[in-house]
Amino acid sequence: MAKQQTPKAAAKPGETAAPYSVLKPFRDVNDWDLEHKPGDDVSHFDEERLASLVEKGLVQGLPEETTGDNLE
Repeated sequence: MAKQQTPKAAAKPGETAAPYSVLKPFRDVNDWDLEHKPGDDVSHFDEERLASLVEKGLVQGLPEETTGDNLE
């Protein structure tokens, strides 16, 4: 039987959220028994896979933080 992932709790105030989190449930490409559920952290996926999942609307990445250093 496949190991089930437990859903991650939402980030509490003062904690940083996962850089890439699941928006819509999907099955793992390498292990069909493994389901990634909304809120799960998938930051460990390679960049190409993450880009594909973001494009499909299954995963959300945190927006890049901009600093005021370059603003004049």
